[in-house]
Amino acid sequence: MMNWAGMFDFRAGWGAAVSAVMLFASAPIAAQQANLWSHDFPEDKPVLIDSIGSLETTVLVQVRQGRPLKWTPEPQLLIHFAGYESDDVVVMQVLANDAPIGKPMNCPAKAFVPEGPLVYVTCWPKAEFGLTETGAFGLKVTYKQTLLGLSHDLATLHLDVVAIKHGSKNKPKLNYADNLDMKMGVATIEEAGNSLPGATSSGKRDLQAIHSALGSAMDQPESVPFATFRFWVKGEKTWSAPKFSCIYKGKKVAEARPGGGVSRNYWSHTEAGRIKVRWDQMVFRVNDLKFRPPKSGTKPSFARPVHWMNENPGDYRCVMTSGGELVKELHFTIAPDGKLVRPDCQAASMKSLRHVTLVRKVNKAIAKIAYDEALARKTGYQGNVTWRDGCPLIE
Repeated sequence: MMNWAGMFDFRAGWGAAVSAVMLFASAPIAAQQANLWSHDFPEDKPVLIDSIGSLETTVLVQVRQGRPLKWTPEPQLLIHFAGYESDDVVVMQVLANDAPIGKPMNCPAKAFVPEGPLVYVTCWPKAEFGLTETGAFGLKVTYKQTLLGLSHDLATLHLDVVAIKHGSKNKPKLNYADNLDMKMGVATIEEAGNSLPGATSSGKRDLQAIHSALGSAMDQPESVPFATFRFWVKGEKTWSAPKFSCIYKGKKVAEARPGGGVSRNYWSHTEAGRIKVRWDQMVFRVNDLKFRPPKSGTKPSFARPVHWMNENPGDYRCVMTSGGELVKELHFTIAPDGKLVRPDCQAASMKSLRHVTLVRKVNKAIAKIAYDEALARKTGYQGNVTWRDGCPLIE
């Protein structure tokens, strides 16, 4: 069976992390609202957001028990919309060759944060909506304002469902899995002052915490934002002692161990033998890599040496290593004015929170299982992004 779980056990610090985030943000969120987004979004129409860091746009394949086994899409979506009502739903319709297949599914919002304004949608469709077909599918996402009788087509997202063989090699049983190679095309650096929690069952709490943390990190006079990196890697098994190091002018200036992230994996019988495939979302919070000191100009004292990027403009190279191998390289630039350089193609391609910046990446094929680079270049954020002007930044 497939497994979607946190790669590293950070549950012990979960409550403390959320509490710290909530306490850190003392200023009203609404006052910071205009500064949160990369674009000016319309207030009267819902907009599907491409990235919010840990809560990126995602649709996973979930297997439904029964005879035969079936699969359904499980979405995680963030929608910018001020006109939300509790009767609103998001309607999902699977498409095969642009034609509807199966029944449409209604997904109510799990949380609404008016200060965003953010609508958080995730649902677990019942087995009656299950499918047995495999291959590439579309997922038409429509926002339905029930009270007003209005519908808004938000996007047609991309799903790639793989047929896998479990059980006995001689009498295998059909099962289903995702192909997440599309995730390999995106890597980001986040400018934030707190660890940002991901989605849980208490989605409203998490959204408020994220909202507060972002406002505090980027707008509060005494905030000292550090760099958080988020990207996907593909391999066959759990990475051995992964580490993330950042190099500036030939010298290592900061390093971190992973914290958080999710994994998605499967195994299958094939004609060539049994294979294992896994995708891991890696999250590295590099606390010693600071963007700038507080606006007061007084640098706080830290237990370890800090690298102030605003005082050290130029090109940075950060790498993930594991078991003596280089797994992934990320590249970004700090401008002479001390600010992070955001690629022009990002604004032309995607809608996001302003603290999220795309970085150039180099995927190292150290595993026996290759990834579909064409899919990664074509399909960003489940297909919600149409890349323009040189994005995604893959080498």
